Amino acid sequence: MFSVKYLKITSRYAKALFDLALELNVSPLVMNDMELLLKVCKENTEFVSMLHSPIITSVKKSQVLEAIFAKHFNELSLKFVHLVVRKRREMLIDGISEQFIQLYRAFNGIKTVELKTATPLSKTEREQFVELFKEITQSKIELEEEVSPKLIGGFIYSYDNKLFDASVRTRLKSLKEEFNINIYQKGF
Repeated sequence: MFSVKYLKITSRYAKALFDLALELNVSPLVMNDMELLLKVCKENTEFVSMLHSPIITSVKKSQVLEAIFAKHFNELSLKFVHLVVRKRREMLIDGISEQFIQLYRAFNGIKTVELKTATPLSKTEREQFVELFKEITQSKIELEEEVSPKLIGGFIYSYDNKLFDASVRTRLKSLKEEFNINIYQKGF
């Protein structure tokens, strides 16, 4: 997690990109680009190390970014990434991407719901969950699924700092705690 200082910087860069993307009517395209950039940062430690390296010049970093993203990125996104490198903020690129994604989702009324289940959901179950969450939140839903066999059964979901645990594992743990309490008292 970034310190407050870096959070301010990433927020400002993300806000500037978001405002410009809205003005140019390319915000969905830039959103896709920022999701791709964030995915690359999360999945490729060598890429992140290159961005953080003080030995590699800004020119070389820009060339690497151009080679990787030129075919996939919108023109605005590519120019923005080059600007970030030119300003020596490339080590914050993943944070800027995250902030942009949050701004885009908030602007478009999209809520992210994280759903953990013991087994993968069927298409019908997924659609039912999305409809349920749409009704609960009165928002568009982006469902992030995770399969966790440790749950044994049931599910856990979270959104907007709210958590609901309907897993068999939690229920069994609760029952175990109840049985460990000795309600029998000798009195006779």
